[in-house]
Amino acid sequence: RSGAAFGTGFIFGPLIGGILANFSYAIAGYGAAAFSLMAFTFAFILLPETIKEKKSLENFQYKIIDLKYVQSTLRHPSVGILIILFFIIIFSMANIFGTFSILAYKVYHFTDQQIGYLFGIMGIVSTLIQGGFIRMLSEKFGDTKLILWGSIFMMIGLGFMPYGWGFWSVALIASIMNVGTGILQPTILSMISKNAPDKEQGGILGLNQSFSAFARVLGPLWGGFAFELIGYQYPFITGAAFTFITFLIAIYLLNSNRLQTE
Repeated sequence: RSGAAFGTGFIFGPLIGGILANFSYAIAGYGAAAFSLMAFTFAFILLPETIKEKKSLENFQYKIIDLKYVQSTLRHPSVGILIILFFIIIFSMANIFGTFSILAYKVYHFTDQQIGYLFGIMGIVSTLIQGGFIRMLSEKFGDTKLILWGSIFMMIGLGFMPYGWGFWSVALIASIMNVGTGILQPTILSMISKNAPDKEQGGILGLNQSFSAFARVLGPLWGGFAFELIGYQYPFITGAAFTFITFLIAIYLLNSNRLQTE
């Protein structure tokens, strides 16, 4: 459901942003800030407190980075490899976070509104996959096969992204890529949850989010550097190459039967 909600936001956000950008980029920014303020207000007023029993903070120890916990989690025979997989997927996508719009503007010469439409199409595809089809696909094919096929779709989409020849071809390529990401992200997160010990799920999922946040930092750094100094194709080619690593790991997982998938 959270994936479907994210995908729905990815539909309306770029469409609204594209419309507002026709007036000015400042208005588009103010619109984004207004929606963020709305989210804060709803969360502050409507979300209930989840911790019912308050605990004493006398023996509480706060660590910014618990290296021992990170090492022990990554050494877990099932969970560690899934966290690495998720890191690779997010890094591959983050390569194009800052460069996809530049590619569309400078190489394909799309308007702001067309770029907004592209993001909207990508959001529709993600919503359909994560909100409607992912459970059915998981039941039919199994999680490890979904990782395999998701990697193939994502590789094709990323690899062909800089080689489109018009708006609809780029929209098709982006849709193929988002079929892959729409499959991979919820599937890997689900597998991490299934394979994590019950008492450690919160910590392990939090660690996974930390790694994915780090991937979101490294991806745009490399993507911007590659786009500017090597060539506009390379953020996308890099993403496809790293996704191929996910494909190889998925083959290994499929043959080893090491993971809990149900």
